[in-house]
Amino acid sequence: MVTQVSVSAGSGKETGIHPFLPQGYALPDRSKQFMKLEPGDNPVRILSGPVVGYVFFTEDKKPVRRPYDPDSRTLGDFTREELQKMNAKKNADGSFEGSRHFWMMLVWDRKTNSPKILEITQITIIKALYNLLEDKSWGDLRKFDINIHREGTGKFDTEFSVTPKPHQP
Repeated sequence: MVTQVSVSAGSGKETGIHPFLPQGYALPDRSKQFMKLEPGDNPVRILSGPVVGYVFFTEDKKPVRRPYDPDSRTLGDFTREELQKMNAKKNADGSFEGSRHFWMMLVWDRKTNSPKILEITQITIIKALYNLLEDKSWGDLRKFDINIHREGTGKFDTEFSVTPKPHQP
């Protein structure tokens, strides 16, 4: 059976007939693919293992990511020379902001009831998730919901806490 599919990327234009996609399918808004940790509770179910690596932002606010590499002298992190060559963002004193370790994974956002990509660079969240993973009572992070609570909105007054929820299928 062939289904007429209207695929749009904001233009509303129909692209033709395709049996693979459901009828009425439209490409998602890319700005809504990433989960932003809002103030208050952010309940999620982790759906995938993380991609881990390092990220920094350029002067024009573009992220540059590189995967973790256990065989590299820097473990995949960027050198000062690379930050300079790639026009990394600088602090007010002229020093480079530098890179941050990240975990990026697919999650189910319980607030919007939809899949999202969650990139975590906050070490307090990463350590809390790592500790749950290592705890035999919790283990695999994909087997239970997690709430990431955000308190504060600024760069220097924001704190995060991570609370696991009881195991559910």
